[in-house]
Amino acid sequence: MDWIKTFNELVQKIEDNAIGASYEEILKEVPDVSPYFKKMFMELTHVSLRDYLIQRKMYHCALALAGGENAADLSERAGYMSYEGFRMAFNRYQEANPNDIRKNPGLIKHSPPLRMTVTVTGGDRVSYRLVEVKHPIRLCVREFSSPLSESYRILPELFLKNRRREEAEGEWVSKYIVSYEKDDQIRYLIGRITDDETGAGEKEWVLSEDKYVVFDYYGRYEDSVAFRNSIFSDWMISETRYIPSSYILFEKMEEEEDGSYHIQIGIPVRDTLGED
Repeated sequence: MDWIKTFNELVQKIEDNAIGASYEEILKEVPDVSPYFKKMFMELTHVSLRDYLIQRKMYHCALALAGGENAADLSERAGYMSYEGFRMAFNRYQEANPNDIRKNPGLIKHSPPLRMTVTVTGGDRVSYRLVEVKHPIRLCVREFSSPLSESYRILPELFLKNRRREEAEGEWVSKYIVSYEKDDQIRYLIGRITDDETGAGEKEWVLSEDKYVVFDYYGRYEDSVAFRNSIFSDWMISETRYIPSSYILFEKMEEEEDGSYHIQIGIPVRDTLGED
């Protein structure tokens, strides 16, 4: 996939159809927007694709109101079932009520559309190793979830909270995190590799045989978000040989003696060499 082309094409489709088009209609217009692309979009922009569409929709509605369009008519054109729902969304993104904007266009919160440009990436910044898992790995996990737009703020808090709970029980065993997107939520499976029966509140997760590119991070867990961002902004865009084969991120964590972490982040991939 040409990430830059798809990104800019998607943004332009949103700009051209911001008021009237729904999220689903925009995705049909740009078929290369896969679940992994949506996750990359979130990593790069710190806003989900759905939220970005609403943000641009409200901005273009503000311009239409300033041009004299009726707020109730605009609400219907924007796809809202009730004016109140439209008013609440508009107020969230424009920080003003529709009628206030119509009376005073100077209140419009202006923002340009996103654009992606080419930069030089790669090298040691996101070096990785290829690991082949030859036997299924069984995990006992606890499941958590968060909105996509909040995921990378919540994950460090979630993991550290889970760790403190287990330390209070006398043993820290949850060194693994599996994350994936479903229904605009990020699901986190935090757990351990074991042959034991699942405990209270746990379920089984099997990591299948596959090839993984593995990135190594050393440092504070709270600071690992920037490292994850570099995987999406550097490696994901510039890599051509290995491309993701599924939408799962697999992480293993080890605490060092100085309190820092060694985090291994694995992405299942397929080798493009020899493909038609």
